[in-house]
Amino acid sequence: GDILRFGPPGKATEQAFSKIISGVIDLQAEVPDALTKEMTVPMRQGLAQVLNLKELMVLMSDGVPSNPRLREGRTVPLRDFEFRYQVLTPEGTAESLVKTLQQAFKHPPLSRFL
Repeated sequence: GDILRFGPPGKATEQAFSKIISGVIDLQAEVPDALTKEMTVPMRQGLAQVLNLKELMVLMSDGVPSNPRLREGRTVPLRDFEFRYQVLTPEGTAESLVKTLQQAFKHPPLSRFL
């Protein structure tokens, strides 16, 4: 596999990785206009936590909000988000990480693997 180096030269730690898992997380959430750009940070952190990986091993595009709509009695719009992600899997863990993702995303359309 390939090697990733984290940290400054001379003090970097190395992590071998073997495969890249790509997918999409679809999410519906009530999010104020001012916070739509901030959604990617907790989504990326959460995915890293679910997989028990360093956050640097999870790459995620900004979630693009679409279809804002107000529900009766609410002041914050419900929006649809799509987050594309890639996970750099440590050597020998790709299969177990895919199983973990499948368990975590059992209820469609939460996630689609590319």
